[in-house]
Amino acid sequence: MPAAVKPNNKQQECIDNIHGKYLVLAGPGTGKTFTVVQRIKKMIEQGIEPDKILCLTFTEAAANEMEARLSKELDQISTGINIYTYHGFCYEIIENNFEDFELPENMRIISDAVSRAFVKECIDELQPKAFRTEKNDPYYYIDIIKKRIEEIKKYRLNKKSISTTWITTLIGNRNFPQKKLNLKKN
Repeated sequence: MPAAVKPNNKQQECIDNIHGKYLVLAGPGTGKTFTVVQRIKKMIEQGIEPDKILCLTFTEAAANEMEARLSKELDQISTGINIYTYHGFCYEIIENNFEDFELPENMRIISDAVSRAFVKECIDELQPKAFRTEKNDPYYYIDIIKKRIEEIKKYRLNKKSISTTWITTLIGNRNFPQKKLNLKKN
């Protein structure tokens, strides 16, 4: 059986101080998840209800890992602890308080998988000649297309405000010659 992991001084400080917020930032493999799991375990041992604990991570993989380690450490299948990615947490806030946000009633947030499928469906429907590799892969640029759509949304651009120059800049020189896009100059 492997030796028990012993936290360093900073990790122990985080584990022992169960009241208030802590931001744990460190490189890969440095014990972030271990530290947070031990702190949460101590919080529960000290009588803090699991549903009053919020744990935010950057990635879905980290959130799943945190949930798995807590389940193992607490010997429970479901811990009742609120573990989210930042995006997932914000989504739930919006979903539960939709009327407090100035958003269209029909607005829905979709997952990355759904957005990729939607772009793929658009490519299939439009069958564009541009946005293909030399091997004629129509889906190779899906991630780039999605990023550009995000930029259009971010800058709140519409059909009238997008110029040929802006589109060329937005697309970059990724084998998308302007003549292939059939863009008109302003």
